[in-house]
Amino acid sequence: MTHDTRTLIVTVGDPDDTYADGREAVERLAEGDAVDEPATVRFATSDQLTAVFDAETYELLRTIRSERPATTAALAARLDRTERAVARSLDTLASLGVVRLRETDDGRRPVFPYDDLVVRPLASGDDHAETTAAP
Repeated sequence: MTHDTRTLIVTVGDPDDTYADGREAVERLAEGDAVDEPATVRFATSDQLTAVFDAETYELLRTIRSERPATTAALAARLDRTERAVARSLDTLASLGVVRLRETDDGRRPVFPYDDLVVRPLASGDDHAETTAAP
């Protein structure tokens, strides 16, 4: 079964859980079963999560999604931030798999490839602490 909605889940959890989830997915694939799991980014602590996913990050993601800027420079101008600061944020988000940076003749074009972003800052201790943020 596949979903038409691409969801990114950002949460706090044990890195060993990521390994176990991956191993389980590989086993299901080996048995011929489909693996239709949302993409997940896990941070070791809620402090790490909130250091990356702050108000500026949400604004950046919303702008990428709604305006589809052609370059990092265009995104920086739209956000009224320096290109260097935006590039640093994008590099961090790209290293986590949150955004993709496409090389073009004019520079790097940021892409947010998900339909939904779900942030669970207290996932390790409170299953009800879920925030949906539509960038």
